[in-house]
Amino acid sequence: MEKLLNLVESIFDTIKDNGLFIFLAVLFPVLLYKVGAGQEIVLDLAYQNDENKVFFAVASFLFLGLSIWCIPTISIYIFKFFNKVPSQKVEAILDKLLDLYNAKPKSNNVRKILQIPVRYLAIIPWIIFVFSLTNVYFGKGIMIITGIVLFIIIKVLDSYSSLLTTTIDTKFLQFKKYWEILALAVVLLAEYFILLFGKGERFTYVVTFANILGVLLSYLFFLVKENSEDYPDGDRRKMKMIHRKTFYTHIFLLIIAVGTMITYYIKQVNGTINHISPITIGTMVMSFYILIIELFFTSQILLANIMLKGFDNKSFRFRLYKVIIVAFAAGWVLLLFKSTNTHAINKTQVINDKEYYKRQTIEDHFENWYQQRVPKNGDSLEVYLVSGQGGGSRAGILVFIKYV
Repeated sequence: MEKLLNLVESIFDTIKDNGLFIFLAVLFPVLLYKVGAGQEIVLDLAYQNDENKVFFAVASFLFLGLSIWCIPTISIYIFKFFNKVPSQKVEAILDKLLDLYNAKPKSNNVRKILQIPVRYLAIIPWIIFVFSLTNVYFGKGIMIITGIVLFIIIKVLDSYSSLLTTTIDTKFLQFKKYWEILALAVVLLAEYFILLFGKGERFTYVVTFANILGVLLSYLFFLVKENSEDYPDGDRRKMKMIHRKTFYTHIFLLIIAVGTMITYYIKQVNGTINHISPITIGTMVMSFYILIIELFFTSQILLANIMLKGFDNKSFRFRLYKVIIVAFAAGWVLLLFKSTNTHAINKTQVINDKEYYKRQTIEDHFENWYQQRVPKNGDSLEVYLVSGQGGGSRAGILVFIKYV
């Protein structure tokens, strides 16, 4: 019973502190699953046997997982700057931040704000996307079976993670400078060659298998990385190595995210954005927003909680800092929504209802439209009529994929 209550409490704390970016993380995969246009996007992914399009979609979900999972070390320095925290306290704060992200508290104070392990959150969007793939390609029965199999494999990996730690001392990996990069490169190469040599009539099976394998490999990477960071207290040499790695990982992910957004903007201006799968675009956009929101908002609130509860520091400035960050985040969300929602509803007083609702016939409307576009009588005018199946969203995505 106590374990169940602790689980419920950790889930509540996770949603409370990270609800916004969890919502963003699952938003696009859920839309792919629920919206009719999403099914067309998923079908198109395997329709042309284009391994590059599928590979970039796989890579984007891996990047999304890394964006959720990575320790926001840069955020500590932002927090330190505004709150005048001593420099020697940075590693101690990072230590408690690792405890929270990995759900392995070393003190009772940290247990007060304990969350579920971040590795679970990191793979949820990709799992939802796998559900979309299996549902569209093979039906709900296979989707349910796939979900059960994934759950069992993940629990088995969790069960053997302690055995992995005792039989293979993964802590030594922390002293290997580039093992994370090599491991991720191996994952991406394996995915690419699976897609490359799997082209053919059964490409839907290959696409599904590649994504399921990606979920499991990424989870295994997060699990091994977590074990390698489970260092003994007081080991300054290992702490410095972890600090350096998490710092550069966070910077690296931010640079890729910002660079990708700039690239998408340039392609949109040039009219070549349609060459990229909507799945890749949507996933990378969500990754960008998650990294930015975590950098300036959610991690700042979490760091204030760490100071208040983890270090038992009841200073008023940390409470005030939390209030300011929450207020700033609310204002930013409202400003973002207002800037993107340019179609505000305006009300106009109607004087004469009968005149206002009087409409032209379709013949008159077409004749007026035609006359406005023919410069001289006798000139020809090319007219293209495009018909898309389904409702507005589905018709729009079909036209985007097939004809643009």
